[in-house]
Amino acid sequence: MHKYKYINKYLRQRCDNSLELPHLNFEPDIIVVIPAYDEKLESLLASIRSVIDQHNPTQIKYQIFVLVNTHQNTLDVIKSDSEKTYQELKKACLSFGTDCCQVHVFYHAFTEKKSGVGHARKALMDLAFKSYLRLNRNGLIV
Repeated sequence: MHKYKYINKYLRQRCDNSLELPHLNFEPDIIVVIPAYDEKLESLLASIRSVIDQHNPTQIKYQIFVLVNTHQNTLDVIKSDSEKTYQELKKACLSFGTDCCQVHVFYHAFTEKKSGVGHARKALMDLAFKSYLRLNRNGLIV
């Protein structure tokens, strides 16, 4: 019970809550997080496919969380491209689900103070951590 005191403290004081947990209809063993700032749709799809296409003889269940992100001072053209990439990626990922894999795509515009790949990665890893807490299980975050 002692460890939960520290988990609750982390969730209250340090956890990034800018992303909403997706509906979880299975229990992943691994959650892969991919922050994406000003990335091309093709490279994101290639990254997702490379994870999905891994040899998985033991049928390990995993989720992929992709965060297409911008910040307040991002150039308008990058914001527009990012929003378009997000919409197209969400549509493309509908066909990626398997018995062993789910792909969830998020979009968020961070404040200038919280911008950068480090914070986007933290937001995704906190989301993955909260997913495991909700499921009351341990798992890997990659």
